[in-house]
Amino acid sequence: MVQYSDELKEEIRSANDIVDVISQYVTLKRSGRNFFRIMSIS
Repeated sequence: MVQYSDELKEEIRSANDIVDVISQYVTLKRSGRNFFRIMSIS
């Protein structure tokens, strides 16, 4: 397994907003400080 330096991981975290990345794939709803996935019932 490839090991990445903590410095590289922090650089990636600071360059990307996780909410923006995830919301490209699922619908998120803000509730207070947190975001939740909106589940559709099929």
